[in-house]
Amino acid sequence: MKPSPTITASTDIKIYCPVCTLGLKEDHEDCPECHNTKPDAGWPLLENSPYPWLGKILDGRYVLDQFLGDGATGYVYRAKALQIQRLFAAKIVDTRRYGKPEFEAELVRRFRMEVEAMSRLRNPHVVNIYEAMQLQDSIFVVVMDFVDGRTLQDLLDRVGRIKLQRALDIIRQVANGLYEAHALGFIHRDLKPDNIMIERLPASGFFAKILDFGIVHVTGGVADTQGFRGTPLYASPEQCVGDPKIDHRSDIYSLGCVFFHLITGQPPFPGTESLQVMESHVNKQAPKVNDVLTRTKVSPSVETLIGRMLSKDPNDRPANMSEVIKTIDRLLYESQLEEHTNPAAPMDVFSQDASRRLETADFPSIASLSESSVSKVVRPMVEFQLPEPLNTEIKALTASTLHRQGEYAAIADQKRRVHLMSLQNEGFLVTLEGAQNVVTALHIDLRSKRVFAADLDGRVIAWSMEKAETEGDQSSGETFCNLSDRIFALSFDHRLQRVVVGTERGRVAAFDPKKNAFVDLVVNGPSVSALAVSPTENKAFVGYWGGGLEIVELHNKKVTKLTPMPSNPKSLVISDDGYIAAVMDEKGTVRILSLVNGTTYFEVPAEVGHLKSLAFDQNSQLLGMGVVDGAVQLWEIKNQQDIS
Repeated sequence: MKPSPTITASTDIKIYCPVCTLGLKEDHEDCPECHNTKPDAGWPLLENSPYPWLGKILDGRYVLDQFLGDGATGYVYRAKALQIQRLFAAKIVDTRRYGKPEFEAELVRRFRMEVEAMSRLRNPHVVNIYEAMQLQDSIFVVVMDFVDGRTLQDLLDRVGRIKLQRALDIIRQVANGLYEAHALGFIHRDLKPDNIMIERLPASGFFAKILDFGIVHVTGGVADTQGFRGTPLYASPEQCVGDPKIDHRSDIYSLGCVFFHLITGQPPFPGTESLQVMESHVNKQAPKVNDVLTRTKVSPSVETLIGRMLSKDPNDRPANMSEVIKTIDRLLYESQLEEHTNPAAPMDVFSQDASRRLETADFPSIASLSESSVSKVVRPMVEFQLPEPLNTEIKALTASTLHRQGEYAAIADQKRRVHLMSLQNEGFLVTLEGAQNVVTALHIDLRSKRVFAADLDGRVIAWSMEKAETEGDQSSGETFCNLSDRIFALSFDHRLQRVVVGTERGRVAAFDPKKNAFVDLVVNGPSVSALAVSPTENKAFVGYWGGGLEIVELHNKKVTKLTPMPSNPKSLVISDDGYIAAVMDEKGTVRILSLVNGTTYFEVPAEVGHLKSLAFDQNSQLLGMGVVDGAVQLWEIKNQQDIS
């Protein structure tokens, strides 16, 4: 816990918008956030606002520029970093807010529990914590991801219920986050639609994130009943009776309640009386989904999954979240929803048809763009010039890669050199040498802090990023492995800690460092042009010369062929949860698809920004990297269709 950080008032923010609570630096005629017109009396003064932390600066590094919400345990503000271009959320917990000293120690304990849990979790479906501070004896702050979206409860309040396909997607993502939490020994205990954020992202148009590990309501409302911790509408029977031996299967029950709510539009046991709802969880059998639905029915397989998740006895539920995920994956392959003629069918707030109605534009350089010319699909983020003489020496790129978080990029030139760059800080870092032939493929692995390159001789070279940054330019690498074939694609399997390559002869092979030998995964295919290995699933995404695409199950070598691209795939990437993939071909066509069933979510059918490589960041936002006239550019590729 960082001791005694400073808290000061911003000298720039003096007024605020009363509609969206954004702190304003200038006297705009319209709010730049919500476009609300300035009141006749002018923007209200910040000093008169009901938001005591609005406009404050935390530790000289974050300005709290917007009030986001007020929960049972704290206030949440948007925190704009002053040293980097990034937004965070800051939760401020005042242990004295209830005026009851007996609750202060409990709130401090819960705050520390949340920091402990969330700081150890690295799952993309759990909101990440970056740091915690103590401002005073009774005031604590946690800085975490800013999620640009709304809660699942907000969506349910707006549309009533959600179509099955999308409900399955959401439940799978939440189960993915909970699986990692359970593996680390953490139980959420208050899973509900209010604690699940839905963010507007590309690909499927949404991304679920779990909030509030560890901090639960300790008083007031439906969350406090004689020591009960949770929310009765979604609480497990063992929670309701205060079972001290509660385990991860309690979260499975709560997730089942959320699943039930998404499909039917109501929790299994709706009601406003807490004790009555809790008694129902303990003593009553949960209703069947199809008994609640009137016109649109779900299949027996879906009914069975939800019924198992809502079993009274934890032993009758799925054993863990992995089993839930595997069952959902199977359901996603099948057609589980019988659509009857129904004008009142649930709104599909994530319409794929709407996702495909996209606009594209040709962007020769970031500097030449005006605000009005920026496409709704691709948005420029970063541009920096390569230093002399590198910006004029590089006549052609032979390979490029963008790290999956968009933090680093690497390019290889015609002189067999690899240039490593930071896209978030200083730009160009170091030139790496050691390749004996033309470099044909690159990969950056931040976990081991290594840069991998493959050349036409079939040699894979590895450089230590720490050593390279210490030694500076001309850092030489070491031979990692050799293959008697030209390597055109390169990836890294984090699950088994092995390099995976694709070759001119159509081989996809993994290097086993223990045996010091390659193991063939695919043989006798067309020449491999691009390759990506899932960070979580036992799958590879492979692109071939001629446009072919395949999903390869690495454990049994099962191959699923997908709709081919118009030309050779040159960049393939997979999201951190292993659920979404993206491919870009030589003509610049970008396609976003599901790795579960190969469904295309949307496609950008034109070259944008001279892109060379793609990457997903930790929120599954798709990024693209390009090089134009000696300048490296980072682009954000979005589906701007609102999810509500």
